[in-house]
Amino acid sequence: MKLLSILLLLVGLTFGQMKPVEKDQRWKQIKPLATNCEDIKRIFQVEKCGDVVSFYDFKTYEITIVFSLGVNKWDPPKGMVKQAAIIFREGIKLEEFEDNLDSYEVKPISDLPGKVYYTNEKKGVELILIEANGEKWIRNLVLSPPVK
Repeated sequence: MKLLSILLLLVGLTFGQMKPVEKDQRWKQIKPLATNCEDIKRIFQVEKCGDVVSFYDFKTYEITIVFSLGVNKWDPPKGMVKQAAIIFREGIKLEEFEDNLDSYEVKPISDLPGKVYYTNEKKGVELILIEANGEKWIRNLVLSPPVK
């Protein structure tokens, strides 16, 4: 799922001790192809969105949002969220996002031991999962339009 997914694999993968921290859950309100720039401003209480890409840095995560330019007839309308990539600073427990990964395709990351890449195109979700302290943690998450 695109260049942004590859960037997530290269950025922010150094992962220390996993520990629960108070989480900012606003990212859960983003729905690609249903959320637009105005929604992003309201959700994150920010003043503006970039024309194509916006980067926001919060206490518990960083988020990159890719917007549509609406230049082609098959493109979503201008300003619509096409993809969101989240890098969690401390990780979130798997259960906070998804109870079951059975429907996901699993791809071990050979050069990053202990980290596993999961993807589910029907849900439009990609994530990197790490096991630490006997628990499963999500470090990186990409939300894209579901493939039907």
